[in-house]
Amino acid sequence: MTSCLRRLVEAFRWCRRRRRGSVAVELALVVSFLLVPLVIGSVDIMYVLIERYQINQALNEIYLFAWTDPADASNSTDIGNILAQSNTMSLAPIGLANQANNPGVLSYCLQSDGSLTPPDSDGACSTGQAVTYVSYALTAAVNLPVDVPFLPQPFNLNVSGSVQLK
Repeated sequence: MTSCLRRLVEAFRWCRRRRRGSVAVELALVVSFLLVPLVIGSVDIMYVLIERYQINQALNEIYLFAWTDPADASNSTDIGNILAQSNTMSLAPIGLANQANNPGVLSYCLQSDGSLTPPDSDGACSTGQAVTYVSYALTAAVNLPVDVPFLPQPFNLNVSGSVQLK
Protein backbone atom coordinates (compact mmCIF):
# COMPACT_ATOMS: atom_id res chain seq x y z
CA MET A 1 0.00 0.00 0.00
CA THR A 2 2.82 2.36 0.84
CA SER A 3 4.52 1.69 -2.47
CA CYS A 4 1.31 2.61 -4.25
CA LEU A 5 1.09 5.90 -2.35
CA ARG A 6 4.74 6.56 -3.00
CA ARG A 7 4.22 6.11 -6.75
CA LEU A 8 1.20 8.43 -6.62
CA VAL A 9 3.19 11.15 -4.83
CA GLU A 10 6.01 10.82 -7.37
CA ALA A 11 3.49 11.13 -10.21
CA PHE A 12 2.11 14.36 -8.70
CA ARG A 13 5.63 15.76 -8.31
CA TRP A 14 6.43 14.88 -11.92
CA CYS A 15 3.26 16.66 -13.12
CA ARG A 16 4.01 19.72 -10.97
CA ARG A 17 7.48 20.01 -12.45
CA ARG A 18 6.05 19.80 -15.96
CA ARG A 19 3.50 22.58 -15.26
CA ARG A 20 6.12 25.21 -14.39
CA GLY A 21 6.53 26.23 -18.03
CA SER A 22 2.79 26.51 -18.61
CA VAL A 23 2.60 29.77 -16.63
CA ALA A 24 4.96 31.44 -19.09
CA VAL A 25 2.93 30.14 -22.02
CA GLU A 26 -0.34 31.36 -20.49
CA LEU A 27 1.18 34.79 -19.84
CA ALA A 28 2.38 35.01 -23.44
CA LEU A 29 -1.09 34.12 -24.71
CA VAL A 30 -2.81 36.68 -22.49
CA VAL A 31 -0.39 39.41 -23.47
CA SER A 32 -0.54 38.70 -27.19
CA PHE A 33 -4.30 38.20 -27.53
CA LEU A 34 -5.64 40.61 -24.92
CA LEU A 35 -3.23 43.32 -23.85
CA VAL A 36 -1.58 44.17 -27.18
CA PRO A 37 -4.88 44.79 -29.05
CA LEU A 38 -6.16 46.75 -26.06
CA VAL A 39 -3.14 49.06 -26.09
CA ILE A 40 -3.24 49.49 -29.88
CA GLY A 41 -6.96 50.31 -29.77
CA SER A 42 -6.46 52.84 -27.00
CA VAL A 43 -3.81 54.63 -29.07
CA ASP A 44 -6.30 55.00 -31.93
CA ILE A 45 -9.02 56.20 -29.57
CA MET A 46 -6.61 58.78 -28.12
CA TYR A 47 -5.92 60.12 -31.64
CA VAL A 48 -9.67 60.55 -32.18
CA LEU A 49 -10.18 62.23 -28.79
CA ILE A 50 -7.27 64.63 -29.32
CA GLU A 51 -8.59 65.65 -32.74
CA ARG A 52 -12.11 66.03 -31.32
CA TYR A 53 -10.71 68.45 -28.75
CA GLN A 54 -8.80 70.36 -31.41
CA ILE A 55 -11.80 70.69 -33.74
CA ASN A 56 -13.91 71.97 -30.82
CA GLN A 57 -11.19 74.50 -29.99
CA ALA A 58 -11.19 75.70 -33.61
CA LEU A 59 -14.98 76.10 -33.51
CA ASN A 60 -14.70 78.10 -30.28
CA GLU A 61 -12.11 80.39 -31.89
CA ILE A 62 -14.48 80.97 -34.81
CA TYR A 63 -17.31 81.73 -32.36
CA LEU A 64 -15.13 84.30 -30.62
CA PHE A 65 -14.20 85.86 -33.96
CA ALA A 66 -17.86 86.04 -35.04
CA TRP A 67 -19.00 87.47 -31.74
CA THR A 68 -16.29 90.17 -31.61
CA ASP A 69 -16.57 91.14 -35.31
CA PRO A 70 -20.17 90.58 -36.45
CA ALA A 71 -19.65 92.35 -39.79
CA ASP A 72 -17.06 89.75 -40.87
CA ALA A 73 -18.70 86.73 -39.24
CA SER A 74 -19.52 85.16 -42.61
CA ASN A 75 -16.21 86.07 -44.28
CA SER A 76 -14.78 82.77 -45.49
CA THR A 77 -11.29 84.22 -45.92
CA ASP A 78 -11.01 85.27 -42.28
CA ILE A 79 -12.45 81.95 -41.14
CA GLY A 80 -9.91 80.16 -43.34
CA ASN A 81 -7.11 82.14 -41.63
CA ILE A 82 -8.41 81.09 -38.21
CA LEU A 83 -8.53 77.46 -39.33
CA ALA A 84 -5.00 77.74 -40.76
CA GLN A 85 -3.77 78.83 -37.32
CA SER A 86 -5.64 75.95 -35.69
CA ASN A 87 -4.18 73.47 -38.18
CA THR A 88 -0.63 74.23 -37.09
CA MET A 89 -1.24 72.24 -33.90
CA SER A 90 -3.86 69.68 -34.99
CA LEU A 91 -3.36 66.04 -35.97
CA ALA A 92 -5.54 66.36 -39.09
CA PRO A 93 -6.39 69.40 -41.19
CA ILE A 94 -9.63 71.06 -40.09
CA GLY A 95 -11.78 72.68 -42.76
CA LEU A 96 -15.25 73.97 -43.46
CA ALA A 97 -17.61 71.06 -44.10
CA ASN A 98 -19.73 72.53 -46.88
CA GLN A 99 -18.19 75.46 -48.74
CA ALA A 100 -21.44 76.49 -50.48
CA ASN A 101 -23.60 77.23 -47.42
CA ASN A 102 -20.93 77.53 -44.77
CA PRO A 103 -21.06 79.80 -42.85
CA GLY A 104 -24.82 80.27 -42.93
CA VAL A 105 -26.40 83.50 -41.72
CA LEU A 106 -29.91 83.24 -40.29
CA SER A 107 -32.10 86.14 -39.13
CA TYR A 108 -35.01 85.82 -36.75
CA CYS A 109 -37.36 88.13 -34.89
CA LEU A 110 -37.18 87.91 -31.11
CA GLN A 111 -40.66 88.18 -29.64
CA SER A 112 -41.55 89.58 -26.24
CA ASP A 113 -42.15 86.06 -24.88
CA GLY A 114 -38.64 84.96 -25.92
CA SER A 115 -39.64 82.92 -28.96
CA LEU A 116 -38.05 83.28 -32.38
CA THR A 117 -40.09 83.82 -35.54
CA PRO A 118 -38.99 84.29 -39.15
CA PRO A 119 -38.84 87.89 -40.37
CA ASP A 120 -41.47 89.40 -42.69
CA SER A 121 -41.15 88.95 -46.43
CA ASP A 122 -39.19 92.21 -46.71
CA GLY A 123 -36.76 91.09 -43.98
CA ALA A 124 -38.05 93.46 -41.31
CA CYS A 125 -39.14 92.55 -37.81
CA SER A 126 -42.33 94.48 -37.20
CA THR A 127 -43.27 92.60 -34.03
CA GLY A 128 -39.91 92.27 -32.34
CA GLN A 129 -36.18 92.79 -32.27
CA ALA A 130 -33.97 91.36 -35.05
CA VAL A 131 -31.55 88.60 -33.99
CA THR A 132 -28.87 87.19 -36.29
CA TYR A 133 -27.22 83.80 -35.96
CA VAL A 134 -24.24 82.46 -37.88
CA SER A 135 -23.83 78.70 -38.19
CA TYR A 136 -20.58 76.89 -38.93
CA ALA A 137 -19.77 73.28 -39.77
CA LEU A 138 -16.22 71.94 -39.47
CA THR A 139 -14.79 68.61 -40.52
CA ALA A 140 -11.53 66.70 -40.09
CA ALA A 141 -10.36 63.29 -41.34
CA VAL A 142 -8.04 61.61 -38.83
CA ASN A 143 -5.64 58.98 -40.17
CA LEU A 144 -5.27 56.46 -37.38
CA PRO A 145 -1.82 54.97 -36.75
CA VAL A 146 -3.11 51.38 -36.54
CA ASP A 147 -5.88 49.89 -38.66
CA VAL A 148 -8.51 48.61 -36.21
CA PRO A 149 -11.45 46.66 -37.69
CA PHE A 150 -14.21 48.55 -35.86
CA LEU A 151 -12.86 52.06 -36.65
CA PRO A 152 -13.11 53.37 -40.23
CA GLN A 153 -9.94 54.63 -41.89
CA PRO A 154 -9.76 57.67 -42.06
CA PHE A 155 -11.98 58.53 -39.12
CA ASN A 156 -14.17 61.54 -40.04
CA LEU A 157 -15.14 64.06 -37.38
CA ASN A 158 -17.88 66.63 -38.01
CA VAL A 159 -18.78 69.47 -35.64
CA SER A 160 -21.34 72.19 -36.20
CA GLY A 161 -22.91 74.98 -34.21
CA SER A 162 -24.38 78.45 -34.24
CA VAL A 163 -23.51 81.68 -32.47
CA GLN A 164 -25.69 84.73 -31.95
CA LEU A 165 -24.14 87.96 -33.15
CA LYS A 166 -24.35 90.91 -30.80
